[in-house]
Amino acid sequence: GSRKMAQINGLMMDGNLIKMGRLIYEGFWSAALFSIFSVACLLNIFGQTGVPRFETADCVVPVPQNEKNAKCGFLIVPESRKHRSGKTIRLPVIILKTENPNPQPDPVLRTLGGPGASSMRMIGSRPFSPWLKDRDVIILEQRGTRYAQPALDCPEVDAANIKSAKLPEDTKTARKNELRAARLCFERLTGQGINLNAYNSAESAADI
Repeated sequence: GSRKMAQINGLMMDGNLIKMGRLIYEGFWSAALFSIFSVACLLNIFGQTGVPRFETADCVVPVPQNEKNAKCGFLIVPESRKHRSGKTIRLPVIILKTENPNPQPDPVLRTLGGPGASSMRMIGSRPFSPWLKDRDVIILEQRGTRYAQPALDCPEVDAANIKSAKLPEDTKTARKNELRAARLCFERLTGQGINLNAYNSAESAADI
């Protein structure tokens, strides 16, 4: 009887050891996976794959020679913050650095809307020296505009309007042709995988 009891105790102990081993094994892999996940999150936040981020690049438009401290690049942001698909877009940026050794911490940001006007044209036509006395100046191309990637230009609509002006066409026909051209533009852009619902004032504000 005592021998059988010892055998039972031994089996129970072996079972507990097996369970303990399984717990240790599962705990090890849980900790390992958590560590991998944590590192991935950190890389996404701080690494080159994270958004938003700034990437230095050549200027998309000529910068006047007198703007000696200009730095150009792209702001990389999600196409849609509402429907996160992982797709990003690229917004051109020109940063003009002040020569003041003690600049103010907040820069002046300049951008154009309209909607649809390019902000990049300001670099050659607007005097920034009053602001550059003690602040940096940032020029941002809003999403969907001329030099942004992607740009939502509709040459189909432009061509239809030019045709209507040259003929000239009556108002009803011109309107019909313009709507047909807008449909062609819509189909082309959405066919490229562009989510047109993401190009709005709320998303532009979030970019800024």
